[in-house]
Amino acid sequence: MPPPTPGTRRRWMRALLLGGALSPCHAAADDLYGRIESVAEELRGAEGARRREAVERLEEFEPEAAAPHLLRALDDLDPEVRARAARVLGRHRTTAAEGRLIERISDGDGRVRAAAAEAISALGSSRARLSLVRALGDPEHEVRQAAVAALGRLGARDAVTALVGRLDDDNAGVRRGAIEVLAELGDPRAVVPLLGRLGDVSREVRAAALEALGELGDPRAAPAMLRLLRDPTDEVRAQAVIALGRLGDRAATPALVELLERGAESLRPRAARALARIAARGDEAAVAALVRGLDRDGAPSREALARVGRAAVPALLARLGYRGDLAQGRAGERLQGGEVGPVIDLLRELADPRAVPALLDELGRGRVARERVIDALAAIADRRAAPALIGLLGDGDVAVRRHAAAALDGLLDGRGIEPLLTALGDGDREVRRHAVRGLGRLRVRKAVPRVAALLEKGDPEVRAEAARALGEIGDSAAAPALVAALGALDQRVRREAADALAALPGSAVVPSVIAAVQGARGDARRDAVAALGGLLRAGGPDAAARDLLLGDAEGGDLDRAQAALAAIAASRDRAATPRLERLLASGPKERRRHAASALGDLAGAGTGAEGAAAQGALLAALADPDAWVRSEAAWGLGKAVPSPAALRSLALAVRSRDPAVRANALGALLRSGQAAAVAADLPSLMRDREPAVRANAALASAAREELRPLVVQLAATDGNPAVRVAALRGLLRAGVREPAARAAERDPSPSVRAVAAALDSTGPPVGAARTRWVAAHVRDYDGVPVASAPFRLQLPDGMVKMGLTDVRGAVAEEGLPEGNCDLVLVETGAPPTG
Repeated sequence: MPPPTPGTRRRWMRALLLGGALSPCHAAADDLYGRIESVAEELRGAEGARRREAVERLEEFEPEAAAPHLLRALDDLDPEVRARAARVLGRHRTTAAEGRLIERISDGDGRVRAAAAEAISALGSSRARLSLVRALGDPEHEVRQAAVAALGRLGARDAVTALVGRLDDDNAGVRRGAIEVLAELGDPRAVVPLLGRLGDVSREVRAAALEALGELGDPRAAPAMLRLLRDPTDEVRAQAVIALGRLGDRAATPALVELLERGAESLRPRAARALARIAARGDEAAVAALVRGLDRDGAPSREALARVGRAAVPALLARLGYRGDLAQGRAGERLQGGEVGPVIDLLRELADPRAVPALLDELGRGRVARERVIDALAAIADRRAAPALIGLLGDGDVAVRRHAAAALDGLLDGRGIEPLLTALGDGDREVRRHAVRGLGRLRVRKAVPRVAALLEKGDPEVRAEAARALGEIGDSAAAPALVAALGALDQRVRREAADALAALPGSAVVPSVIAAVQGARGDARRDAVAALGGLLRAGGPDAAARDLLLGDAEGGDLDRAQAALAAIAASRDRAATPRLERLLASGPKERRRHAASALGDLAGAGTGAEGAAAQGALLAALADPDAWVRSEAAWGLGKAVPSPAALRSLALAVRSRDPAVRANALGALLRSGQAAAVAADLPSLMRDREPAVRANAALASAAREELRPLVVQLAATDGNPAVRVAALRGLLRAGVREPAARAAERDPSPSVRAVAAALDSTGPPVGAARTRWVAAHVRDYDGVPVASAPFRLQLPDGMVKMGLTDVRGAVAEEGLPEGNCDLVLVETGAPPTG
């Protein structure tokens, strides 16, 4: 996703849905805290079942409040109470319980010992390792299994010898657990002992040993793995195939080819993937077998060749009758369309420029539909294809024209201008739309009159594309047409016109847009206000615009008020400060929230009396009865250097009962470079139940060497991807790269893997220049705005802000560093679109 720019601000950046409810609101929190003593009283009762239930209920409370009661429960006479207390302390990550949990690893009851081992590993305690190693000899296999898993979670490399000793355990679960941990630790000393487990009586243990040896990558394991291709159980044979692929040993190619071509149906996809790993290391026999498989087994070989990547291209071109860039006779002529098609599709997926000559020739051979070949050329995006594609804009087949017009995106230079101008008159909507897009990207000024004409009427998609193109061209001659489009019936057209107006040079169009705002109603007025805000962001404050926007902000229509306040924030008009202060002090809570957001931007832009006044109003708003107003005020205080009074108040707000206030106050301190004010709170904040708090705490803690182990743990194990992203960004800035290397390979979240894979790109530092902005409109599946929905917005530097969408489902934020944002809704029932 590109960085937020005027041309992309209203496009949905990234909407992910998180299940579950937001943490209790302020009033509910008061009630919750009022009940903790009654729950704790149950722990002193005589009935064991009620004490067990009370321990489980304590997990609902804040860790700091529940900890004293849970620590007492570790001494309960009922072992189940002690075990449950240990587990809750671990899930709460209560570091104060470390010593007590270590003691309980020696408890007289096996359930307690196992629970203590599980809990202590969640704290990341190195002190517990000796106790856990001793627990490996426990008479109860459940305890031994828990100790093995705990040592794995702690990354206890110094326990390899002790773990190897458990490979002969009389319990298969313990043996399997030890194997899995040894694989995670990656110590080569485990290879020979693991080879011994390939003959284990348990098929689960044999399979686990194969997987571990594959991950360790020692070629000494290959002969034994090949033997296990004949194991009596499907699970072991399948794991042997996978492990051989991980080794990448060419000696395994013949056996894997045999499986691919004549093996059991269930093993063929695995054999294809294993051959792909070997082929990626340059084994031509493996590549050739997979190419042959395209005609026979289809999907497995196709997916495998995609994994091989560009190393497969020469063999694919040979399959078409090509070697390199030159035709070698017509060996490929015997292939039919059904055989050529999968090869063309793979070349599209691999996007290797070496395929361009073959694909251009294929356009004239008629073996597959030309659109399929055009799409492959589009994916490669090589300018050598542009002349042929330009020629196809005049083809008699409308499908060919459509695909050619789409493929030309990004390939055109001056040679394509005249064909694109001609295509503006094409009878097909899609061809016209792509022609408009191309002219916009080329910034063809002479196209303005014709593109503006397309903006006036016709298909809404073409009109919206025309508005976007006029913004990209940036010619003030387009202003009248764009202003007129602010009154269009279709919302897409209005919003694209608003964005385009913000991209035009100068402020001469401001009066026209003010007039458009005054004459508009409903959604059209809101979009016209957005256009005015964009113009003011680029050109600076305007007195007439200020009066108009403040009038709407103070008027009776909430929708108009929120749009106007967002435009004032964009304008950074410090003269609006006094009236915003009054609105923040006495308006309805929805307006107070937006007034707080706008004042934050004015505080960041203001100096002297105006900046101090805006900051003073925000400081007072930290006592507002509405938690979301307090959270916006806290965030706004971070947009300027906080005064001593603001700094003290933010440090107190970090301890608020409301999660949004905690998150935004910590973000404000982090953004303003004042996180040291809450250094003592950072360990507990990294265990906060709200992901936004943990994310901001991880960023603030990564620079502190004594807290870095907790950040590393968050990067590896936190259940929320935003927290893992923040932790990784902080660690990368601190020069700690090993967690990122692991996350790049294993993390289930694409956003985390993307951050982790960019080992040399840590994103903008906290405190980087903040000249970007973003706005998004959040809708449900039916296109209905998702109003007043809690969200988390992760900024490019990793910080997370919490807020609420407005009455039209809009989210806006000024003053962003350059880079990508993630917007995540909380507490809704369906993922947003828009």
